[in-house]
Amino acid sequence: QLTDTQVLTIVVIGGSLGRNDSIGTATALGNGTFAASISPSGDPNTLVDPDEDYYRITTAAASTVTVDIDARANGSPLDSVIEIVNLSGTRLATCDVPPFTGVFTSSCVHDDEDTANGLQDSLLRVKTSGATTFYVHVVDFRGDARPDLKYNIVISGVN
Repeated sequence: QLTDTQVLTIVVIGGSLGRNDSIGTATALGNGTFAASISPSGDPNTLVDPDEDYYRITTAAASTVTVDIDARANGSPLDSVIEIVNLSGTRLATCDVPPFTGVFTSSCVHDDEDTANGLQDSLLRVKTSGATTFYVHVVDFRGDARPDLKYNIVISGVN
């Protein structure tokens, strides 16, 4: 009798995160992988009224939090852009942009994680000096967010 052993990883993705189109309705997240989608917020959707998602991240201590949008790797047409902001919507300046190239690469906004390999996902690392709350703002680069552009948001490093 022959036997074989293999290590597997199972990722459990919860249900719908609900509508979170503003900082006031931001979905609270901690460490983990969460399924989400951007859908039209207008009827019909227009460039002046695209859908956007907000997530609230709260740390209890100094942290380096990684925020990764995984859409293209899963076959979604979403071309994500992420921005890290405070409660008033002002972009923070405490992020590391990964060593990838993209259209937007400044302190706390990022697009196109790895264009050389055709991945138009986004990734940022946010540095906090202590207990803090910040918001992850996710939009579609094209601004049209056709119905059900699915993505995973992967959060790690929250202390």
